[in-house]
Amino acid sequence: MALPVVVEKGAPVEFWNWKPGMRMRRGVWNIPIPLEREVLTPEALIVPLVGFDGDLYRLGYGGGYYDRTLAAATQRPFCVGLGFAEARLACIFPKPHDVSDGCDRG
Repeated sequence: MALPVVVEKGAPVEFWNWKPGMRMRRGVWNIPIPLEREVLTPEALIVPLVGFDGDLYRLGYGGGYYDRTLAAATQRPFCVGLGFAEARLACIFPKPHDVSDGCDRG
């Protein structure tokens, strides 16, 4: 398991090894991150959805971190979006820089 870690604002996130009970510290925006940096390359991601549409575009929290991360990936991980059915929209109206996450429907 790994947690997404913002190492630099405006850059792709890194995924750091995480195990239950391990020591944590505060990262960017005071989000807890593992105390030690051990970068992993994930095969699959659970991606948060604030909103989503039928073309597999998503609304996140506005920072563009997952778009940058997926665009920079040498091997794209399998993505599963996690959100509420009420968050489904007719269209996200994606911009050219947006990445269709390929999140599974359901």
